[in-house]
Amino acid sequence: MHRFLAVAFLLSLFGACDDRPGAPTAPAATSQPKPSAARAGAPAPSPLVPVALPSQTLQLWPFSGFGFDQPSDPVSLIWIGNADPRALRSALLLLDGDRTAFGFPDAFPFNCAWHDDPEVQPEVAYTSASGWVGSPIELECGMYDQARLHLRFFDVGGATVGGAPFEVYIPGTLEHQTISWELAEQIVVVDFLRSGLLDPTVPLFTTGPINPSPFGTIPAVIYNGIPAGLRQAIGGPLADV
Repeated sequence: MHRFLAVAFLLSLFGACDDRPGAPTAPAATSQPKPSAARAGAPAPSPLVPVALPSQTLQLWPFSGFGFDQPSDPVSLIWIGNADPRALRSALLLLDGDRTAFGFPDAFPFNCAWHDDPEVQPEVAYTSASGWVGSPIELECGMYDQARLHLRFFDVGGATVGGAPFEVYIPGTLEHQTISWELAEQIVVVDFLRSGLLDPTVPLFTTGPINPSPFGTIPAVIYNGIPAGLRQAIGGPLADV
């Protein structure tokens, strides 16, 4: 599984979803992350990677993790502009699962719709400006006991960063195996294009390389249980490995 670049979204000050029926919203909160005792006491992770954006350069730990300096998922998505995580959540919850105009089939899991996913294992992210921050919002697209992608938003002040792994359920366990970050990223990109939130002049762009590659492997016993259509979608071999 490869991960080189992050996709950065530039969001308009006023998105199209402002005129749509309201989706459930999270409790009001300030967008600037506030330091906590735990965050203040935790050392900075390594490495920190400079990510050049139009209005700033983030000094970013290129992962999120279940603990300080314990990488779990690569950061692959960055939102700037009107990038409050509550607005991003609301925009995705308003969408249906029809992505056929962008080449995705009208079949599971490609036609999934977003819903809230209660955060059982909170993750953290880090920039030098924000320190450690948590993700109070996690969304899921798909089914827990089959296949899904899930998306976390980390408000680092002036930008929101996140990652979206595409996972399959490991039967007989409570665990999932990530099989692609690229496929999840493609779906998220399509959905923000559908949302009407993006700035029409420069809706999105890719950053320079920020993550190592490859990051993670898929055990053969799990890969061989993936349907052929999903193997093709993630760019993997169609035959068993």
